[in-house]
Amino acid sequence: MFDKLDGGFLPNLLENVACIRPSSETDEVILNRHRFSPDVDPFIGSGGDGYGCAALPPGAQVPFGTVRLSPDTLLDDVNVVWRHAGGYSYCDDQIQAFSHLHLVGAGVQDLGNLGVMPLLNATDERVRCFNPTADGRDLRFCNYGQRFRHADEVAGPGFYAVQLQDPTGAVIAANLTTTQHVGYHRYAFQYPSELSKSEYPRQLVFDLCHSIATRPGACENTSLSISPAENRMSGWIRFSGDFTARFNGFTLYFEVEFPEASIDPLRSGVFQQGVIQQGVFAGSGPELGALISFADDSPFVDARVSISFINQTQAQSHMHAQVGSSRFDQVFAQTQQVWKQNLNLVQVSGGSQNNRTKFFTALYHAFLAPTNWTEAGGVYLGFDNQVHQLPRGEHFYTDLSIWDIYRTEWPLLVFLQPGIATDTAQSLLRMAEQSEGILPRWPLMNGDTGSMEGEHAVVMLVDAILAGLNVDPKESLRRSAYTLRQSEGSAYLQTGYIPEQPTKTLSYVLDDFCVAQLAHQMGNQSVFESFSKSATFWENVWNPTVKFFCPRDANGKWLQCNDPITWKYRSAYPFDQYYREGDAWQYRWYLPSDIPGLMKKMGGEPKFTSDLDTFFEKSTTVHLENLLPNPWFWAGNEPDIQTPYLYQYGNHTDKTTKWVRHIQQEYYTLLASGLPGNDDYGTLSAWFVWSSLGIFPLHCDDQYVLGAPLFDEIMIQLSHSRTLKILAHNNTDGNVVTTFHFNGQALSVPFIGGNRLREGGTLEFFFSQG
Repeated sequence: MFDKLDGGFLPNLLENVACIRPSSETDEVILNRHRFSPDVDPFIGSGGDGYGCAALPPGAQVPFGTVRLSPDTLLDDVNVVWRHAGGYSYCDDQIQAFSHLHLVGAGVQDLGNLGVMPLLNATDERVRCFNPTADGRDLRFCNYGQRFRHADEVAGPGFYAVQLQDPTGAVIAANLTTTQHVGYHRYAFQYPSELSKSEYPRQLVFDLCHSIATRPGACENTSLSISPAENRMSGWIRFSGDFTARFNGFTLYFEVEFPEASIDPLRSGVFQQGVIQQGVFAGSGPELGALISFADDSPFVDARVSISFINQTQAQSHMHAQVGSSRFDQVFAQTQQVWKQNLNLVQVSGGSQNNRTKFFTALYHAFLAPTNWTEAGGVYLGFDNQVHQLPRGEHFYTDLSIWDIYRTEWPLLVFLQPGIATDTAQSLLRMAEQSEGILPRWPLMNGDTGSMEGEHAVVMLVDAILAGLNVDPKESLRRSAYTLRQSEGSAYLQTGYIPEQPTKTLSYVLDDFCVAQLAHQMGNQSVFESFSKSATFWENVWNPTVKFFCPRDANGKWLQCNDPITWKYRSAYPFDQYYREGDAWQYRWYLPSDIPGLMKKMGGEPKFTSDLDTFFEKSTTVHLENLLPNPWFWAGNEPDIQTPYLYQYGNHTDKTTKWVRHIQQEYYTLLASGLPGNDDYGTLSAWFVWSSLGIFPLHCDDQYVLGAPLFDEIMIQLSHSRTLKILAHNNTDGNVVTTFHFNGQALSVPFIGGNRLREGGTLEFFFSQG
């Protein structure tokens, strides 16, 4: 998913190319840069430009954590909006603040709440903020930001560190780690010899209205209370950002403890509208913050920031339960161990270190989300804004970019993290129960943003049930059927298409197919027949003359498809208003429910395969560095990411291997711009993981299509202590897969049932010269 770029993007295109690959970043430098794990580099996906911004925050979090503690950056006080959906851009040279909430690879500006920045001896001018606007967007920045260099950054799973260059000449080392609900900051101040510590005290700025959002007035209200005697602070923020305003925003409650250094009450206080009020320890209203000074000479200034979306008591409970008396190193060690357990679900051998780094970084990114929204005591704030108690051992998950993740990220969770997937599926049903029976389209926090098209929560539920997860099939069928028929409307069922929206029609076709599959499994004949019928509506937007999916008006007239001159241009125009985030070529292949039927409409397998060749070959003639969408195969967005695997319907494993390898090598790199587009809550990363395993998920029939593993041997830990071993024999450059075996038996087709894989065993790929 991406947000549209401002009109000023194209004139600045050449200037922005420097953001794609800084000239100092050779492959050797990248391979050894700023990380303590050779296999995971959180800076991959933290840069890029235009439509090639992966929008991934490189900071600290636990797997599926609520707190995502990460730096938010600017370039010389300038907010190039599209670069900062994840808060951080590798193009920048200034950290505005370290904040606690972030979206994960979505192309929209929101969150980035409760900013923290260390500095020395702040003045009124230093805490002043400005709100320039452009095109109705608030591009807020503040004077307290600090300069930094990438050479001084380190990041890894659950950890981020950087050295900040204070204007006084001091160097401030910032170290960050987290638990589920607590962001743990550690700062060490290195003074130059000419500075007096008494005249330049160590300080932390807490900016309650800092955010990534560009919606004017997003920070609606705040409250703050400082207790120097208890060495703590508490407060709340009422916020409605660009995305969260769609469900009326949220309130963030926070508690802060300072376990290493003591608050200096004489030099601490609130600030508001750029005016510091020393000795004033409470305040409310917009543009409020705290300036905390520290009096003693302790080696570190630590701040433990605990959050809740329910109340202050919950924030306190998270602090006590998740941190207690533990110090930074102990919390970091615990977070590292959790990451190790999750990443060790897959082990690989053979292959280059570059590919290992790309693979495990992709797996790391796939485990950043969804968000475990459960709070202390097993409660959560629901979509009805009420606090709900969960059954013992269950969790509530949200932040689901469903239009994106159903394709790759969700199947990966079902396969590798079935416990989390089960809880997430149950969460979707709870969201519906709290939302007049309607399944969400793009749930964020405790609301539905309603973004994108289709009702693909249906796909998620059906895929989970068919994979054997403990999800109520009867309730899933009831909610899915109701949601779809409410969304589609009676006019759609009568005409068989959505006027001027062929891609929305295709989305409904997949959803209806999935409902039919579940109804068939449950023996519900009436629902099966009804949804099987509407699952054929793709034929109503298939233009037999040009052999593409095309828009029609309400009277049935084809729009633009019957003019050969216009169509030649429009079919490969990725900004076409009739196609959601794509063009006719990219959507030509989007029929997951009936590829054999599509192949027949296109004139048979040879024609289908030949046109796929054209689609991929032409994509290699377009050189845009991901700045703009490729009008042919576009690796940086979701509609066509499954297309390399469509060759397998004609049993062309050589072509699947060729193009999957091409994408893995050309579009996924070790650079900060190393993903081809918005990662969209792990969707592109999960594509790389699946393609590296040599299997790729299909929808609502529990089948996988086979490709070509990236490594010689892969061990996957499945549930119930089962193991799936994947072996690639003679897997060298230029070779292609010729045969597949499972548990010693040859497979006659390049497909395999999910039930067989989940039982464990050995899947073998035999390569030979192409």
